Amino acid sequence: MKPIPLDDSYFERFSTRPVTLKPFDPQTKAAALALMALLNEQVAAWGLRSVLHGSTALELEGKGEIEVVLYLDDETWEPVKSHLFAIYGQPYSQEENFVNINTVYADIEVEIILLRGHDAEVNRALMDYLHSHPDAGAEYVTLKRRYASSKREYYRQKHRFFCGIIEQL
Repeated sequence: MKPIPLDDSYFERFSTRPVTLKPFDPQTKAAALALMALLNEQVAAWGLRSVLHGSTALELEGKGEIEVVLYLDDETWEPVKSHLFAIYGQPYSQEENFVNINTVYADIEVEIILLRGHDAEVNRALMDYLHSHPDAGAEYVTLKRRYASSKREYYRQKHRFFCGIIEQL
């Protein structure tokens, strides 16, 4: 499988401030599931269901935020984006097949991520792999700890790690 290419300059947008890592918190996961129920109601007209993502889904150490993904197709892309922008405001980041909407739920930072096309396919495969390979999850946590002193390097190294996995799939 081909990874999603990101030029090294992409990571320059991130600060060099440290990333605070927190142990997995079951209360964060409970809040995520409640948020997902709400989000599922908001997108029910399109027959969509949200998927828990990231460290909370994997029950790993992370930033303590909630990441929820909606996998869309070309038909649902524009109407769902518009609908969620009306509810949550403009996105933090938007690309051709990726949108990141930042919000807060139960005093926890949230990323609502919309994906379609190749980006969705790669994301699903990566998360499936991480769910079924706990050793990769442990390696992922070690990497996050090693590079937590700089948000920029943290994201750069996470991307490289994920690319290595995706190329093997």
